[in-house]
Amino acid sequence: MKTYLVGGAVRDLILKRDTNDKDYVVVGSTVEEMLSLGFKQVGSEFPVFLHPETKDEYALARIEVSTGDGHKDFKFDFNQNVSLEQDLYRRDLTINAIAMDDDGNFIDPYNGFKDIKSETLRHISAYFSDDPLRVLRVCRFSAQLEFGVEPETIKLMAKMTRDGMLKTLALERIYKELEKALMSVKPRLFFDVLNECNALKAVFGEIYNLLSTKRKVYDQLLNFLDLCNQEDITLEVRLAGLAMFINQGNSFEDVEQFYNRLRMPLVVKNLAMGIMVHHIDCDNIQNMTPTQLVKFIDSLISIVGDNPKFINKFGQCCSLYYLTKGFKNYRQQQYLKLIYKHLCKSNIVKKTKHLSLMIANNEITVEQLKQKKLDVKLEIASECIRKFKTTS
Repeated sequence: MKTYLVGGAVRDLILKRDTNDKDYVVVGSTVEEMLSLGFKQVGSEFPVFLHPETKDEYALARIEVSTGDGHKDFKFDFNQNVSLEQDLYRRDLTINAIAMDDDGNFIDPYNGFKDIKSETLRHISAYFSDDPLRVLRVCRFSAQLEFGVEPETIKLMAKMTRDGMLKTLALERIYKELEKALMSVKPRLFFDVLNECNALKAVFGEIYNLLSTKRKVYDQLLNFLDLCNQEDITLEVRLAGLAMFINQGNSFEDVEQFYNRLRMPLVVKNLAMGIMVHHIDCDNIQNMTPTQLVKFIDSLISIVGDNPKFINKFGQCCSLYYLTKGFKNYRQQQYLKLIYKHLCKSNIVKKTKHLSLMIANNEITVEQLKQKKLDVKLEIASECIRKFKTTS
């Protein structure tokens, strides 16, 4: 029985990148032996075990045979005679097929070291096409590592796309790859490689529409993602910010469907809808009248939520959007913070507390209460305008 560290952990060790997950392959063992050593078996499809102390994953060396087009359509052979080389051969890329033994020696049967040195993503064998998710994974690795993709691998990915294999992918898995790609070193490479292998249209049709009809807007989207990296922007802002660009080449309903189809978190969807409706208003916020300001803030709150975090994320999206178009010193974001601070629900409740007592005592009607609250908001908005002009 021998154990080897494998996969991404070895690759990242060679690249001197931080890694969280450690996966091990066990050669020459059985389920019974692993259980007798205190390992806990997890999963029912093939034998994966948790180490009794570290909780790292240990899997028996195995070979896989595809039984369909889906990423779960496999049968497994994990008998004691399966070698380390056979186990590594079933993996996706040469850079992910390097193993390290307990003494720190590397086993590299498919020249992964060479491809790491040349910054190349290369598939190991035709078995690559057994799992359609690998198309998105290669695009994501390109974005994370800033590696190029070997031409024959691009051809194979294009064939898998042409054969309709990406249609079998679960939407949750597509979304997870998008999440990782947007937080990568070079997010634009994710979309560029997807387009190079003709998969962009199949997976993210709305973004493909930009590329095919409004190339300038597509380029602005990629610049937006680059800026997000420079400013250390959160995932929520990156996901929601896509809406500002996608909306320029698709209908409002198409963009809404994009977020619904990928089952994005509600916070992201609400923020995206707020951006589509109001990002132009935010650009014009300095020129608004008190009435326009109140109407804008009330509508924005109703869409993204009455929370300073959400309003700040909205402002970040708008700021980054206009920076991609060449604007500088986007002071509207500061103005938005000031306006929201004074027009948020909690502040209005404080300012109109006496009115609530009046209606409780039947001193004013409900309609009069509404009007008086509006008057208070307009007065606050007018004061904010004066303050901002004074400090400008």
